[in-house]
Amino acid sequence: MSCQTQNEFMQDYLDRRHSILVEILRHEAFPSQQLCSNCQGPSSLYRCRDCFGTNIWCRECCVSAHRRAPFHRIQMWNGSYFEQSDVLTHKLIIDLTHFPDDCPSIPSNDETQIINDLDDSDDADEFADGYQPSQPSGSTAHSGSRSTLTIIASTGIFKRSIRWCHCAKSSKQYVQLLLRAKLFPASFKNPKTVFTFEVLDQFRLDALECKTAAMNFMSKIGRITNEAFPSRVPVGPPTNCIPSPVSLCRIGPLQEVTPSLQAVAGSPQSN
Repeated sequence: MSCQTQNEFMQDYLDRRHSILVEILRHEAFPSQQLCSNCQGPSSLYRCRDCFGTNIWCRECCVSAHRRAPFHRIQMWNGSYFEQSDVLTHKLIIDLTHFPDDCPSIPSNDETQIINDLDDSDDADEFADGYQPSQPSGSTAHSGSRSTLTIIASTGIFKRSIRWCHCAKSSKQYVQLLLRAKLFPASFKNPKTVFTFEVLDQFRLDALECKTAAMNFMSKIGRITNEAFPSRVPVGPPTNCIPSPVSLCRIGPLQEVTPSLQAVAGSPQSN
C-alpha cells in the first residue's frame, strides 16, 4: 500500500470537510433523546464537557455522576444553547475524610462537636492545635465542618464545598486531609485555595518541555475556565505582582513542583 502525500491528505480532508463540520456542530444541538441517561426522567438539561460520551442528565443525576469527578465542566441547556453551569458549585459536597482508614480520633458511632467553618482568608492566623471554634447554628453533631475552597485543576478553576473530617481541629490536620485527597494547599495556615496534583504535574511538564512561566500557565487555566471572559474566573494572577524565579522542590510523588505557581494563583478576591 503506497503512502499518501501531504497534498493527498489535504484533498481527503477537503472532500470530507462539510460532513466533518456537520458532525462537530451536532454536539452543540440539544439531543433528540431528551430523557435523563441515568434515571430516564424528563427534565434532563445537563451535560459534561469532560465525560466520555454524549450523556445528558437531570440535575440530581448530574451531581451524583460527578461525585468522583468533581472538577469536570458542566453545561446546561438554556433553551437555545448549552451554557456553563454552576450546579456542582451549589449542589456537590466533597467529603475529605480519612478514607480508606477510619478516623483515628473517634469511634464510628460516637458523636462529637464539630468546628466552625474556616475563615475566608488564606492570610488568617494559624489554628492552634486543639483549638475548636464554636459550632454554627443549624449544624448537627453528626456532620463534619464545612468550608468553600477554590480548586485549581487541569480542567479549570472551581469553587467547591468541602466537608472536613470530625477530627480536623488544627491547620496541620486540614493540610493532611487535603494532601491525602491529592490537593496541594496554596497556604499552610488556613488554606482556601488548592491545586490538584494533576495540574501541578502538568505545570512541571509544561515548564520542562515548553518553558512555560507560572503566569502564562495560570492564564491558560483561566482561559480553559472561561474562554470568553477569563477575568471572571474565581482567581487570577495579580496585576501588581511579578512571579518569583522558579525554585524547585520535591514533594512526595510531585517532583519539581514550583512554589511560584502558588504565588501567581493568589488574588485579592480569593485570598
